[in-house]
Amino acid sequence: MKSRESCSWLPFYIKHHKIMNIVITRFTSSDEQFFLKLYSEHAQQNLPFLPHEQLDKIVEMQYLAQLSYYNNQWPDAITYLVQAEHLEIGKIILSKYQSGLHIIDVVIGEKYRNKGFGRKLLTLVEQRALDIGCTKLTLSVATNNRAKKLYDYLGYKVTSQNETHTAMQKQLVKS
Repeated sequence: MKSRESCSWLPFYIKHHKIMNIVITRFTSSDEQFFLKLYSEHAQQNLPFLPHEQLDKIVEMQYLAQLSYYNNQWPDAITYLVQAEHLEIGKIILSKYQSGLHIIDVVIGEKYRNKGFGRKLLTLVEQRALDIGCTKLTLSVATNNRAKKLYDYLGYKVTSQNETHTAMQKQLVKS
């Protein structure tokens, strides 16, 4: 994803914002190891039977493949580091289009899940999207991902679905 300097031309994107103990800052190369660690947490849950050395290699290859895919699909997307109380807790990747904002990827570290950080992060994204004139947020979530319950709770509606993924959208309204 783009670095801090290369995306400064996008007026919407969050430079540094804090709300409800969540701080979002643009990705820098020093965040890369943390992002790989986040990806690794997920892979370890799905591939617990592999020896550690093999798992590390597979995880790194998959992570790099995911980054390559995101860069090809959404070349103008921006990656953010998510922090709470000065701790790195997650990341979010966003891409602006016409009148909306697409959430490409959002990850909260395992030990910070179910503590309200995902809800707070998405609330912040909704506020910022409204500030720049976006009228909707879109995302795609794996059908078996427990985050889908959060999106339902926050008012996202299913727009399409297949065996593996559910596309969702939320209309934004200024209050």
